[in-house]
Amino acid sequence: MQSARFQRLFPGLSADALRQLVDSEARQRRGGTVAEFGFGVIDARGDRHELRAWTFHNQHYLLTLAMEEERTADRRIAITSSRA
Repeated sequence: MQSARFQRLFPGLSADALRQLVDSEARQRRGGTVAEFGFGVIDARGDRHELRAWTFHNQHYLLTLAMEEERTADRRIAITSSRA
């Protein structure tokens, strides 16, 4: 299911890219947790967010839940040019 709010916050991350990420991390099992992984995304303002995701299988569907572990916007480094 796609989220309009998520699309506004993270316009550079498509549903297909997320699906490919989940597919690459998931391991075949009969049920329960089939994946646990972390990934980073850049929001609409250019801030990086580190997320942790869990994918579960109930023998019919995959469900992936993700939560933010860390927002690294406060650690932004500015590099200025020394050329005059």
